[in-house]
Amino acid sequence: MAQTTLNYLNNRNLFSTHYLESLVKENPEWNEDVTDAFNLAKKLFNSRKESWNRMDESMLEMFLIRPILKDALGHHFVPQAKVELR
Repeated sequence: MAQTTLNYLNNRNLFSTHYLESLVKENPEWNEDVTDAFNLAKKLFNSRKESWNRMDESMLEMFLIRPILKDALGHHFVPQAKVELR
């Protein structure tokens, strides 16, 4: 029986295939354990699973995106400035 391979990479030429298959794994980020961050993101998602499809973009950002970025991944962000068109 012939061996089949799982093609997990859908390269759209933003990065070279060589980089994605080989070199990116040399970055220290690839050795980080993200289990806790993933579990927190999953818990946040599941906590409002029934209501996500009724939320607009700003509500999704407030209740899902920002908490994942801040609490699960440790990122900081600045609110967008409102621009008036004249």
